[in-house]
Amino acid sequence: MSVRKVFECRQCGTCCRGRGGIFLNLGQAKEAAALLGLSVEEFSARFTEPQYGLLSIRTDDEGYCLMHDRETGLCRIHQAKPPMCRDWPFFHGLLQDREVFEEAKAACPGIDPEASWEEFKAWHGEKIGGRPPQSYF
Repeated sequence: MSVRKVFECRQCGTCCRGRGGIFLNLGQAKEAAALLGLSVEEFSARFTEPQYGLLSIRTDDEGYCLMHDRETGLCRIHQAKPPMCRDWPFFHGLLQDREVFEEAKAACPGIDPEASWEEFKAWHGEKIGGRPPQSYF
C-alpha cells in the first residue's frame, strides 16, 4: 500500500538560507565548477571556504547559499547539487525527532502542513527505501 505524498519541493529557497553547512568534496566541486564554466580552483576561491576538511559553500550577506539564484529562486548548480541539498528534508534530525520535524514543517512550504511525523517517516521509507540519510562528512 502506498503512503500519502508528504513532500514536494516548491523551489522557494527557504532551505537555501543558513550559514555554514553545505559541504562538497573535490569531485562534487569539479562538477559544480564545470556547470558554471569555471575551473575547480576558481569555483572554490569564489564560492567556498574550507570547513572540516571539506569545502563549504559560502553565503551572501542575507545568509543565502551563493549557488541560490535570487532572481529565479533556483539553484545555479542544480544538476550537480550537493547530496545534502538533494536529501532535504530527509535529514537525521527530522526523522528522529518529532519537534525538529515540526519546526521544519513550519518553515518549509514543501512539507505538507497536514502531514504527521509518522506519515513523514513512512513516506521516507517508501521513497528512499528506508535508507538512512547519509553522512556528509
